[in-house]
Amino acid sequence: MSTGSDPAVDDNALSEPSGHCYTGAWPKVTSGDPIRPGAAAGVYLSEHGARVKLAVTYPGKQSVHFSGSVTTDGTLEVIPLLLERHDLWQVSADRRTLTFDFDNHGLVDGVEINPVCGSYLTVQASIGNVPALLQDVRIGGVPDRSLATPLTITRSS
Repeated sequence: MSTGSDPAVDDNALSEPSGHCYTGAWPKVTSGDPIRPGAAAGVYLSEHGARVKLAVTYPGKQSVHFSGSVTTDGTLEVIPLLLERHDLWQVSADRRTLTFDFDNHGLVDGVEINPVCGSYLTVQASIGNVPALLQDVRIGGVPDRSLATPLTITRSS
C-alpha cells in the first residue's frame, strides 16, 4: 500500500457494468458531518454532495490504528483529507476498492470518496485490528446514529 495511490482513470470504465450510471442522492441519513478532532473513537461517514466522507478520530494523543476498505460497483475517485505521513490509502487497479490504513493521534484523518456511476458503497473497518463494533461507526450528523460494519449505503438511481 502506498500513500495516495490512485491509478489513471480509464474513461471506458466509468459506468456500472449494466450500462446504468447511478447519480442519485445518498440517503438523508448520511447528511451532516458529526466528526470533530478528539470526538469519540470511531469511523465517521457523511455525505458531501456526490461524495461520501470517511474519517476517523480518537479522544487522545496516543496512536490508534484504523484500517479497512470501501467497495463500489462504480469507479472510485478519492481525495485525501488531513492525512499524516504514515496514513496510507490505495485504490485497486479496477478502481472498485479503496483500502485505508490510518494511524490517528486524536485529530481527523480521512478521505472523500466519489463512486462515479456507483449505486452503493460498502464499508468494512477495524480499530486496533479489531472489527469495528456498533458504537464505533457513526453516520450523518446525528452523533448517536451508530451502525456496524460491514455497512452498505445505497443511493437512489
